[in-house]
Amino acid sequence: MCDRGFFTEEEYKLLRAALPDHVKVPLIIAYWTGMRAGEIVMLRWEQIDLERGLLRLEPGTTKNNQGRLVPLIKEVIEAL
Repeated sequence: MCDRGFFTEEEYKLLRAALPDHVKVPLIIAYWTGMRAGEIVMLRWEQIDLERGLLRLEPGTTKNNQGRLVPLIKEVIEAL
């Protein structure tokens, strides 16, 4: 892992391959969106719009208490 606390894409792929299936989805979401673990574990299906490729974080559930829309790339959509 690099010294700044971030994974390279190669490290991410190795970790993703080694993890059990139930842990892969949170990893994929975190890697591609930058969401915090607390935001990810509190997600509900009604916050996810797969057709539009968006994830909605409600006000009061983020570090700055502001809601936001998170665009989802293909890998995240496929994982969900």
